[in-house]
Amino acid sequence: MEENSNLVLYIVGAVIGGGIIAFIVYTIISKLKGSVSIKDIVFDVNRPDEGIIGKVSLLTKKSATSEGLFITLQGTRHYKNSNGESESDIIYDKQYKIADAQSYRAGETNEYDFKISFPKEITADSNGIAEAAGMAFSMLVGGGSRRTTTWKLKTNLDLPGVDISSSEKISF
Repeated sequence: MEENSNLVLYIVGAVIGGGIIAFIVYTIISKLKGSVSIKDIVFDVNRPDEGIIGKVSLLTKKSATSEGLFITLQGTRHYKNSNGESESDIIYDKQYKIADAQSYRAGETNEYDFKISFPKEITADSNGIAEAAGMAFSMLVGGGSRRTTTWKLKTNLDLPGVDISSSEKISF
């Protein structure tokens, strides 16, 4: 019986170790291909028609042919369930293409402007009455904790094998 439990521990350790090694290798390969960053992010929730404006800066360290450059706006709601355990749900996840498929030379730097629309989930009073009502209901049913929403812009150069990607948290 003890041999079986030791075997299970070895298998679990090997799986976890393999996952960590795979993540490290993936990260290294991604950095060797190049880098991408999001910058100059501008928005005003009181003017939703203006949307979110910014730039994506791309540096390719090796020649590559992409399927496109994408930016994604993602909203995640964080809360505690009735057992007091932390949980989260993705409440918004929309991807926009900001550059078509193309070939890049090694050492090439490019900048791409983007403008994306505000989702309906973001309002000028996002921490106002609706949020307060949700917190009050949560307390009444035993959750007792505040719900928070985090927003993130993610960019991704879609390449064969390992992509080049980055993300930035934004606050409304």
